[in-house]
Amino acid sequence: RPIVESSAIFNSVEAETVPETTMHDVDEDKDSAAVNNRNPHNDSTCTLLLFYQYVEPPWSDAEYKKSLSKVERLAQQAQVTGRARVAKEGLNCTLTGTRDGILQFCRSLRRWQSVFLGTEFKLTHDLPVHTSRFHQLKIIPVQELVHY
Repeated sequence: RPIVESSAIFNSVEAETVPETTMHDVDEDKDSAAVNNRNPHNDSTCTLLLFYQYVEPPWSDAEYKKSLSKVERLAQQAQVTGRARVAKEGLNCTLTGTRDGILQFCRSLRRWQSVFLGTEFKLTHDLPVHTSRFHQLKIIPVQELVHY
């Protein structure tokens, strides 16, 4: 059964010191020991990450170009896949990867720019990899994060 957690796992400026077991099971009746003993390296499951973050003031043209390559580099280093919409006003991402890879990506964003310390990352763990994992990474340059 999938486990859902939010940015509460990153409740410290020094994200690396936050314990990795602060998860909340969707089914509250489950034994918490069973949740904490799950294998984070299970090849048959993946983690889904959803988030958006506006930056204020918006990135300049030069910062925007750097942001496009930085986000791609961080995602590749963490071996995550999915879609990252990048605009001068910020990021809007739907990504998948291993639990460790997704957490690495989130922490890397927070180390890169302090605006991401306030980002509400939504994570869903233990999804079946064969139906949930994106096959490739797409960094999508856009004019605005949300287009109506």
